[in-house]
Amino acid sequence: MTLDQFAQVGAIVSSVAVVASLVYLAMQIRQNNEQLAAQSRAAYYQGRADTDRDVALNESLAETLLKKVTGDLLTPVEDYRVSCLCWGNLVLFEYEFMELERGLISEREFNIEAKREACNAIRAAIEPVWMAYRKTAPDGFVQLMEQKILR
Repeated sequence: MTLDQFAQVGAIVSSVAVVASLVYLAMQIRQNNEQLAAQSRAAYYQGRADTDRDVALNESLAETLLKKVTGDLLTPVEDYRVSCLCWGNLVLFEYEFMELERGLISEREFNIEAKREACNAIRAAIEPVWMAYRKTAPDGFVQLMEQKILR
């Protein structure tokens, strides 16, 4: 085998190695994306569960939230606690919206109808908090909230 033929074989082998490396890299990227999506879904469900658990296990917070929803007068501390709960829910909704936009959770997982029902259940509490929150929220999230969830 001449040096020229040896060089041609080397070029072919290196080309095959490059293609194989690119295929392997594409597989690794796909696997990484799947893992990121799984982590995002886990964070989504954990956030929802944490919020629900906090209200369910904290009798005082649950009573305060019910007072707000039924129109009873709240102390300043109670009002602040309800506002913090609502703000936390809005932060969670915004996070979920960003994950939806990135394609890491599906529209079914985002579940606009469930968010609408949750907001309607505490409308008296969430509306004043939303008016402050919306000032710094991304435009797409504000549009979604106002057109599909808080309508």
